[in-house]
Amino acid sequence: MAQVVDAVARMSHVVDEIAAASNEQALGVQQVNDAVGHMDKVTQQNAVLVEQAAASSGTLHEQAMHLSHAVSVFTMGPSVQ
Repeated sequence: MAQVVDAVARMSHVVDEIAAASNEQALGVQQVNDAVGHMDKVTQQNAVLVEQAAASSGTLHEQAMHLSHAVSVFTMGPSVQ
């Protein structure tokens, strides 16, 4: 009978260790999930910034073309002294 009690006590200890390990693993998985969520948020923010930069680049190109056309009417001639 004492052997059965000892076996049950050892089994209970093993189950407690498994439960503790499972809790630690769950915490680790949650931390990874949080990190992935943060990376996703930053990636979305970067995508928005890239879109804004592309739009600004297009606007800047258009303005440069207008400026180039505007100054094309001027000519460089000999300087007057």
